[in-house]
Amino acid sequence: MCSEFGFLLVLALCKINRYKASMIAELTKTFQKLWNFKENVHEAGCTETSGLSEIVDLVEEQVNCLVQRLGEDSQTWQLLSEATVLLLQSLLRLPSTKEVTVVDGRVADGCLIWMFASKTLVKLIMVRRKDLSSHLAMIIESVSTSSASIALIYVDMLVDIVRNCTVDVLNNWRELEGLLKCICRIPRDISVSLVRCLMPVISHRTQLREQLLLSVKGSLLDSRHADAVVPILMLLFRSFSKRPNVVLGSQMSQSFATFSSQTLQAMGYKRKTDDTVCLEVVGLLKRCLTQWTPTKMAVYLGFAEEGSRNSTMAGQCLDMLLSHATTAPDWKSETMVVTISGAVTLVEPMPQLVQAMQCLLSEEVVGDAERTQTQIGANVQKDAHELINSWVRKACSEDVHDLGIDKLSEWNPTTAKGCANLLFARMMLNLYDVLVEYVWSQFTKCHSLTAVDQIIALLGRRKELDEVLQEKNVRRKESKVGSHEGVPTLELKYADVLINGSTLTQILENTVPQEASSIEVLSEVNCELLDWAIDRALALSQSLLDGFHPLHSTLCGTSSMISLASYLLDYYTGTNCAGWIDAREISCPSKTKALEAYSNVIQYLATKYRCQPLRILPIWKRMDLVFSSTKGGEKSLTANGSLVKHCHLFMARLLPVVLGKDRGEGEQKKRVGLELERQAKVMLKICTTLMRMMDNPKCFITMFKFTMGMLEKNTVANSLTLRHLLKFLCSLALKCTDTDHTVERTLNTIADDLLQVLSEEGDECKYKFVENASQATICDFLTLYIEKSLVAVHSVITFAAAFQAKDQRMDELLAAALNKCDHCCELTSRLLPLHSQFAVERERLVQTLTTLFSAIQEPVDWMRNNVKNVPEMVEWKSLTILSELLKERLQAIMAIADEHVGIFNPEELKTTRKKSTRKDEVIYVKYVRAREALQSRVLLISEALNEDRLNFQVKKNTIGMRDFRINLNTLRTRVVQNEDEVEPRRKRKRGTHTEGRSREIENDVDLTGTAEEDDTTILGNGKENSRMSEVY
Repeated sequence: MCSEFGFLLVLALCKINRYKASMIAELTKTFQKLWNFKENVHEAGCTETSGLSEIVDLVEEQVNCLVQRLGEDSQTWQLLSEATVLLLQSLLRLPSTKEVTVVDGRVADGCLIWMFASKTLVKLIMVRRKDLSSHLAMIIESVSTSSASIALIYVDMLVDIVRNCTVDVLNNWRELEGLLKCICRIPRDISVSLVRCLMPVISHRTQLREQLLLSVKGSLLDSRHADAVVPILMLLFRSFSKRPNVVLGSQMSQSFATFSSQTLQAMGYKRKTDDTVCLEVVGLLKRCLTQWTPTKMAVYLGFAEEGSRNSTMAGQCLDMLLSHATTAPDWKSETMVVTISGAVTLVEPMPQLVQAMQCLLSEEVVGDAERTQTQIGANVQKDAHELINSWVRKACSEDVHDLGIDKLSEWNPTTAKGCANLLFARMMLNLYDVLVEYVWSQFTKCHSLTAVDQIIALLGRRKELDEVLQEKNVRRKESKVGSHEGVPTLELKYADVLINGSTLTQILENTVPQEASSIEVLSEVNCELLDWAIDRALALSQSLLDGFHPLHSTLCGTSSMISLASYLLDYYTGTNCAGWIDAREISCPSKTKALEAYSNVIQYLATKYRCQPLRILPIWKRMDLVFSSTKGGEKSLTANGSLVKHCHLFMARLLPVVLGKDRGEGEQKKRVGLELERQAKVMLKICTTLMRMMDNPKCFITMFKFTMGMLEKNTVANSLTLRHLLKFLCSLALKCTDTDHTVERTLNTIADDLLQVLSEEGDECKYKFVENASQATICDFLTLYIEKSLVAVHSVITFAAAFQAKDQRMDELLAAALNKCDHCCELTSRLLPLHSQFAVERERLVQTLTTLFSAIQEPVDWMRNNVKNVPEMVEWKSLTILSELLKERLQAIMAIADEHVGIFNPEELKTTRKKSTRKDEVIYVKYVRAREALQSRVLLISEALNEDRLNFQVKKNTIGMRDFRINLNTLRTRVVQNEDEVEPRRKRKRGTHTEGRSREIENDVDLTGTAEEDDTTILGNGKENSRMSEVY
């Protein structure tokens, strides 16, 4: 594959119809193998240090050179272009379980081979713009027929094409007509992104705009398509709006192809505004305000977006919302909720309405916009403030009894009235949230006591309603609500709303730091306000991970998320915090929520800036995690250094505090234990997220050392926490290159500690966590590491066998792989006494042995297959390592394992265990096959190379003999019964064949014996046992 001539020759063969399909299929498989290896190369240190990823880079460079040549030479284009396009399309159709991540409107992460194929295809299209028509039709067809993940890849390609070939796309606008006819039937994310991307072309082609408007009008009244139709309608509305001369940095969009007007204006094109179409769009938007809740919510979000992007339109959008807000129904369950055709829904989503108005009234928008006057001279901004203030006073004065949702109300979710109360109560909780957000924005202007009193009242009303819901136990999963036949369907998500990240940051800034205690007016509410802000921050951060990626920075801009994460970390660790915060216990529920919110934000920012870790370092400036102390003072750390230091904070300082926390007694012990367990799990998740951003192998060995240092001194009492910790440690150990054998020595010591604990000797273990852990937990950890290491070895050998030249480099790869196998053999031999001496973890160890034999067989097979082609193999150092591995490690393992694989006394087991005997037999058969295959391959290569070093035998070899004990009396009885039965010849033959085959595979035993031996059980090692057992 690394031969450029061979690659071009295969592509040229695709010009012949007879070979086209087969050649494309073979090339696709080859590329898939290459990029699958590249995708997993960082999972293990042995694969990363193999250097085989350079082969993938070489192939990628060859493809890029081919694309460049296709653009320069017409003859090359005529010969190879069709095959190249077919290959790239085939790569984009490959299945993958990895989800595509869209950040700031562009694909940020996904399947690597998809990313490679899409970028290459875009380059190919751009170097040959004359054929854009056919390529454009292909992309549009693929968007309509592909899965959601691949469709997003194609949309991302279309963004680059429209950005760089705008005029060419404009000239081929007819290819887009068919797409716009069915645009509303495409999933929301795809359809909105497509229209947003194509708006530069749609705005300058009247036919396309009319077709788009016609499609929107046809689906406007269908609530199922509202989440797609309304954003498209808002895009049309935006295309008619007048842009401000200066765009603030905070109003910069982060969406697909937000260059809609800038690109064409820079090229000299002027947009022609159609007043008639503009008025029709405005009329449709006003009509949407009379539709059902999903449609209204989409309009509110669209108006908030448009006002944030374009301050000149904020007044007009606010005017429409204000006119509609005056028609809002009374705050009662009977008027605010309606049941139609068995579905319970809101008449008016008040939280979303208030938040949209508040967004259009924010200082950022209003400060850049002129005061808007209606036709009768009223000031829109002033009227909007007065209306929201009236709602604040209403919410503060009316309690749960006034709202009609007290403890005596109907709360049964299986009745229409119960569903209505449940939905209305959920809406009121979110309405209190947005009103608190609004009042806080007023408080930041003047620090008035009136605003503080209103915040206290609103939080009190919210707490009162929340207590009612908790007491009635109506907070259950949405999937269970309305899932029974005849029960009204209820969508609680329509009542939920997210609070602006900048608002939450302001609240934490005025409550968490030590200097914030000087704000006396907040002294009465700071505790409740902080808890509320942390709850809302957790909801906002979870929405980011669940797929809510706003098209602009209104709710969660990067700067506000960084500041929010910084204050959340300060609150959890108690760094530079007010005195009343320091007094809070680490097991406080709000601390757990703050840590979870911090973890979610870190995970979101790590996905967004995976290749730019410096962008997230400001989070840790206040904790001095970006500096290191030296003799000459402080020195700035690198990005990797800061990430490792942050992991050290959690693993070496915070996690020991969580593990050593006194949990109390009784009910308190259970509650505190759950909180601490959640915190420990979140800490591990944070470190795992940060590990993905590290690109220096030294980081992983440093983390491994201080993690083991923590485990050496601490005991992990909770078994689930220990399992999560060991799973994290396993992945960390796999990433280490382990040049100094630190990981190897550490894991060997853990295995020795485990045997020491089981032997009940008085010696003290080096690692305290082993003493209180179950043998299954520690054994699972060690065997998981062994199996994953062997899988990595297998992938390296198979990849190198397919793509690496058979030279000295291959000898080095084989030597490194066999050294890794040697470590795995040593660790396995330390674990075998678990069954041979203590009779535990038999199945797990047999499976590990099977994996070990299969992995070692890979380099042996490669050597055997290339004996004739590589005569100098006799002098390779890898052959010496293999002989030492076989004689010093593997021979002893095989001898020990033979005597201790199988079930000793089946008839003493319970009935449920007897049923799983077949599973045990399958495990053992796989073990025997792997072992026999390895021994036979070693003998073959020994004969081929005439190497006595590889000719070894195992003492007490029992290969082929079942270690599952066989009772000869029972076996003889069944054979006699089969002979006496009279059955049709065909059935009898078939049954005999099946039974005989099963015995041939599993029961290869010499059944010679006398009548006195009928009650004798033959053991796997040739000895006799007087105990009876049964054949299954």
